[in-house]
Amino acid sequence: MGTPFYLAPELCYEETCQPYSVKSDVWALGVILYELCALKKPFVAANETELYQKITNDKVAPIPRLNADLMGLINRLLNKNPSKRPTVRQIIDSDYVRNKAVMLKIELPKRVPTSRLGAVHLSQSTNLVLTIAKQSSEVRNLVS
Repeated sequence: MGTPFYLAPELCYEETCQPYSVKSDVWALGVILYELCALKKPFVAANETELYQKITNDKVAPIPRLNADLMGLINRLLNKNPSKRPTVRQIIDSDYVRNKAVMLKIELPKRVPTSRLGAVHLSQSTNLVLTIAKQSSEVRNLVS
C-alpha cells in the first residue's frame, strides 16, 4: 500500500475492503487534482484511523474561487461510491478537460462513440492532468 492520503474509501477497512480496481486509481487522481488546486490534501488527520474515518465519511470541502466545472470534476473523481466515479475515458472526454487541452495546445485522443469505448489507461489521464497543471503559468490558472 502507498501513502494513505490517496487511499480510496473502499480500501480503508479490512472488513469491508473491496478488490483494488482502476476506480481506486481514479480516486487517487482526484486527490492529486484537489491538492494541485487547493495546495492541501482533501483529508488530513492526526493518525491513520482518523484519516480512514474522514476518507469514508467526510465530504470534500469546496475550494474557494475554483471554477465550478473543475470542482465538479474533482467531486466526481472523489465520489465515495466507486461505481459512480468516471472512467478514464469519461475524464478525457469531459468538456472541461477537452477545453483546457485545446487552450494549452495538448492533443487528446479523439472522442469515441459510447458504443465503441475502449480501454484508456489511467496513466494517460494522470499524465494529461499533470501536463495541464505544468503547462499553466500557475496551478491557479486552471481555476479561471
